[in-house]
Amino acid sequence: MLLVNFWEKLKLPLGRGKTSKQIESSLQRGLDFYEQKQYSEAVKSFTHTISLTADYADVYVYRARAYFKLGKYTKVWQDCDRAIQLNEKDAMAYATRAGAHFKLKNYDQALQDCDRAVEINPHLTKAYYYRGLTQCKLKQYQVAVSDFSHVIRANPYLTPAYYNRGVAKFYSGDIEGAIDDYYNTISLDQKYANAYYNRGLAYAKLGNKSEAVSDWRRAADLFLIKGQTTAYHKAIKLMRSSTYTQKKLRQQSNYVIEQGVEKIEMADIASGLLK
Repeated sequence: MLLVNFWEKLKLPLGRGKTSKQIESSLQRGLDFYEQKQYSEAVKSFTHTISLTADYADVYVYRARAYFKLGKYTKVWQDCDRAIQLNEKDAMAYATRAGAHFKLKNYDQALQDCDRAVEINPHLTKAYYYRGLTQCKLKQYQVAVSDFSHVIRANPYLTPAYYNRGVAKFYSGDIEGAIDDYYNTISLDQKYANAYYNRGLAYAKLGNKSEAVSDWRRAADLFLIKGQTTAYHKAIKLMRSSTYTQKKLRQQSNYVIEQGVEKIEMADIASGLLK
């Protein structure tokens, strides 16, 4: 976030004893803390700014975004509510509140806020992104594909947009399209474990067992490195249940998962894996 045209937007009387320099300095500190990912400090600075000028809608949105990073979603929509009271055409306030509603599983409210944000600002990619996520939760996958495509056109390097569009395509029946999107995800981030895992499912759906097992193997490696043991065991279970893996086991009794962090032998993998 950048402090742009601050005084052109802030055309409000200052509080007694408050100078424009104090307000600008306080806000800039908050923006700097946000950029440095020091979100708690950013909240403190934005709160101080609000104490100096309580009627500037953007400061509430800035603080809401910092709260969002801290996972304090109730505080997010409270700040966004206040911002909208001050400026009912603040598209970012609606989009940010939509994100909070999404996290709180208030999907209908999230969708309404996204629609309102897009109505105000048709170029606000954050609104399309949250609307795509919400549509996925509501199982409106083809609509979600359209929203994620809008995001990708605006920002072709946004990795999660490709990943989530891949999910939406998979569930809408476009398996090859899902594989393409997972490929793009991995091209942008070669350590995106879920993309390998999901691409393996897509390959398996098309009957390409060898590619599926290869992707699940890579996903398992990455899950293990990240300490995501539940996901790791799921990937291992898919590998074990694959007819391709069973064939390899028959051909070579000491078949080893290649590229594994510890070269785990199939015979040593514990049973009772998660379903």
